Amino acid sequence: MDSSLQSVTSQFPDFLFSGNLLSKVSFGLLCLFALIFLLFALRKRVKKLWDCTYFIWLCAAVFVWALFSALSFFAEGSFAQTFKALSNIGMYLTPALLCLHVWQQVSYKNKGPLVFVLLFVPPAFLIVMLLQDTFFPQAINSFVAAYHAQQYSKFIFFVYAIAVLVKAYLLCFNVFYHMPPRMKRSTRFMLFSISMLVFFVTLSFLWHEQIAPLLPQTEALNIVLLLAAPVVFFCVLYPLFEALRFMPASDVIVTSREFVVGSLATTILVLSRTMRILDWNKKGSGKEIPLLKPLFRESFEAYRQRLLAEGGYRVSPHNENILTLMTDEQEMHFLLQIHEAKTTKKHFGYIVEVTEVSPIYTTLRYFEEIAYLDTLTKLYNRNAYITHVSETIKAENMPLLILVGDVNHLKQINDTHGHLVGDRLLTIVSDIISQAVDENAFVARVGGDEFVLLLPRGSKEVAESFIKATAALCEQVKHEVFGSPSLSWGYAVMDSVDQSYNEVLSEADAMMYAQKKVLYQFRSSGLLPDKEIIQDRASVNSAGHISDEEYLIANEGSNQVPEQAPENAPEQAPE
Repeated sequence: MDSSLQSVTSQFPDFLFSGNLLSKVSFGLLCLFALIFLLFALRKRVKKLWDCTYFIWLCAAVFVWALFSALSFFAEGSFAQTFKALSNIGMYLTPALLCLHVWQQVSYKNKGPLVFVLLFVPPAFLIVMLLQDTFFPQAINSFVAAYHAQQYSKFIFFVYAIAVLVKAYLLCFNVFYHMPPRMKRSTRFMLFSISMLVFFVTLSFLWHEQIAPLLPQTEALNIVLLLAAPVVFFCVLYPLFEALRFMPASDVIVTSREFVVGSLATTILVLSRTMRILDWNKKGSGKEIPLLKPLFRESFEAYRQRLLAEGGYRVSPHNENILTLMTDEQEMHFLLQIHEAKTTKKHFGYIVEVTEVSPIYTTLRYFEEIAYLDTLTKLYNRNAYITHVSETIKAENMPLLILVGDVNHLKQINDTHGHLVGDRLLTIVSDIISQAVDENAFVARVGGDEFVLLLPRGSKEVAESFIKATAALCEQVKHEVFGSPSLSWGYAVMDSVDQSYNEVLSEADAMMYAQKKVLYQFRSSGLLPDKEIIQDRASVNSAGHISDEEYLIANEGSNQVPEQAPENAPEQAPE
């Protein structure tokens, strides 16, 4: 018993200083670190699958790398070579998985199939070359002999790993320099992790190619390597762990100015001082504004004309900076706003915002319709009429034809049959006027049964033709209550802007009332026509509305004043 205890006691220092104990401790630490991060990733995956998918695979690859690297120190012969080859599988996959994890954490853009091909084809090729001697030497032995790929596998992996990690650097820096300072901590962790992997890959390549052949292969050196491996793996995984814990990917991405600008519903064009397009925001997701793609160095005016000619846009009649587009039978409106980009000392260029304003524009048009359209007849109302008069009295619109119309017998129909029937009469008359009127004419209902028409570059012949057309259309209507509607018309022509609009309107108004007096029992009390009636008759006859015979027949035997006076004339527009 004493001899066996003495033997174990004497062998313990040899075991302690031979490196076996330290090797096992290093191996345990290596696996422990990888397992901790792997378990964290799995736990995190349940809560946030999108954030941790590639981190799980990265931890698994590092675990494989660590596990078989440590086993290769313990095994001997062919087992050591097999474990070494399997450890390289994890090493080959680590750069690609780290790059994908960083991509997932800092970028909102989708990764296409080409990205996965470029990331995983080189390591897959290296893995096949690495395992061919162990698992299928005869299958691809000739292929390996032809290309000598295994001879250069370390160099190929080094170049591939550096290229992939540089891409990871660029992804991080692209976000890092556009984030608010208080949000950069998470990105700093990722940059540190990438740097540690670059350091480890570079050191590993230099170690096998240049450093290791110069150093004596001792047990102490193996111990140092085993102790250094857990530190390096910890420095690769722990910063990523902290980045995930400190800030999820969604927070990193949403605070990036690239994402903010790219997600705007507003299209932004950057113009030079000479109004030429230099850049525009490129949206990777969300609702796209259907605009033609700008051309680099294209003038903004040329781009605007191209939108009108090729894009199907038209300028809104309400504002020249609003473009209207019909798409899928839906009307869309876009507001172009130009802002000057300058400081207090220097002018740099311009920023153009193209914003869809369809809801606002539609709402404003709705309120405009309420303010300027008559809800019953869908014609313009008195507000629109007064506004239009001031805009129409221009030299290019002369001569301006003014027509004044009044619906006959509307009050009697309202009193006898009710206002619903009277409203029906007004809508029918409005439709008739809309059918007969020239497309360039402005038509407004300025009172209960009173209408005003303004036609630029009109004439008396046009007025008489319009009156005959409305009369013909009225005769075609056979309503069950009021039969065929009728209107009384008067007109006058404003030849110059020097004339008073109200005076010309009064002439048309007087003609209209003269016709109503002659045709619809608006007469004087004497048996013979007085001076007023004679003047009315002369004005009506001069307009060609009634013959002398018709006038005498209409006035024969009447000597009473009608109980109901005609409705008041419409209020005239201010001069």
